[in-house]
Amino acid sequence: MSKRDTCIFMFGRMNPVHIGHGYVFEHALQLEKDLNADLKLFLSATVDDVKNPLPLELKKYYIDGFYPDIGRVLQGSKSQLFDIMTDLDGKYHNIIFVGGSDRKDEFQQTLDRYNGSLYNFANISTVMAGSQREESVFSSTMMRNCARNQDFDNFRLALPGDDEVLKYKMFV
Repeated sequence: MSKRDTCIFMFGRMNPVHIGHGYVFEHALQLEKDLNADLKLFLSATVDDVKNPLPLELKKYYIDGFYPDIGRVLQGSKSQLFDIMTDLDGKYHNIIFVGGSDRKDEFQQTLDRYNGSLYNFANISTVMAGSQREESVFSSTMMRNCARNQDFDNFRLALPGDDEVLKYKMFV
């Protein structure tokens, strides 16, 4: 068992990471502090030419570069949500999944469906972070389209901070 009873986790492709992911990170970091819980970020290691152009190590590099506070909680890759849950099983009693608004209900239903068969937790909850998907123009899909269309001006707007070199490095 972990020294803490609760684990907060995030999971996603984040290919590429953008400001919307930053809202999720900020919310998860605040929950970690408020609940005195462990925090973990798991990234999908899937790579393909359509939705997953960045390999795992590059995603970690950019997450650490744009969101240094979250770099400390990066975990090894997990390709499936169930891999994460079975890995956490026996280490925590309570699980909180923090994700974007577009995934909350889907994740809650899936996590609940297999609790008691594939893994066992006293409580599993999902928490929405950031704005509603419809309210934000920033998405990984938008960024991949900007990269394909050589539109750095819009691509860079989806990234935090003033490090234009790092933004351009991700773009190319």
